[in-house]
Amino acid sequence: NLLGLNKEGDKLFESPVFSAWLSYLDKVNAANPDESMFLVLKAHYGDKGMEKMITIANANKRTESIASKLKEEIWRSQGKSDDDIFNIFKLKEKGGDMFKTTEYAAWASYATKLNKLDKNPDGFVLVEKLKEHFGDVGLARVLAKTKMASFQDNETLKIVSDLQTQQFKQWWSDGKDNEVVFIMLNAAKFDPRSDTRIVLDFADFYKAKDDDDSEFVSLAVIHCK
Repeated sequence: NLLGLNKEGDKLFESPVFSAWLSYLDKVNAANPDESMFLVLKAHYGDKGMEKMITIANANKRTESIASKLKEEIWRSQGKSDDDIFNIFKLKEKGGDMFKTTEYAAWASYATKLNKLDKNPDGFVLVEKLKEHFGDVGLARVLAKTKMASFQDNETLKIVSDLQTQQFKQWWSDGKDNEVVFIMLNAAKFDPRSDTRIVLDFADFYKAKDDDDSEFVSLAVIHCK
């Protein structure tokens, strides 16, 4: 009887009994308790029942995270990759505006989850996945333009700033310095609208890694004028 959960009806996800059950799943399937939740609920309620439950959970701020987890497990059970979801949501067509959408948040959560379940997780998973769609320079430009346009949107600004930092960390770990980044941007037809910001932001990032690099910060400003 699923610990009496069948009696809860539409209030299932708000039940303290359900919360206790989730805590139990965390212990029995530490790697992916969401999978256990999905399999048990699907067995009890079926596909149509699951759809109804997800709709109800999505309408409540307190339970929408459960709806998201169940949707991710449905995608996994259907064999969908994060690329499939990216394309279904048509995120590339949205450009920088995608970072403001619930679809991007759903994709990023799913890509992160699949990465955690992988035997060899990638420390730069979201940057790597976005590069597959935009290219390295293309992604840097999307992030820079969105960052400049989002100073009154703290949520979007944090998303793109975190991604930019991850991309810069990847460049730095790959041995790219300020000059290499500038050459890379020039090779892709330097775009002053975004590339000036990229050069200066990376110079700041690189300077934090190497305090002796102040000379290039000045050179970057000269190059971008």
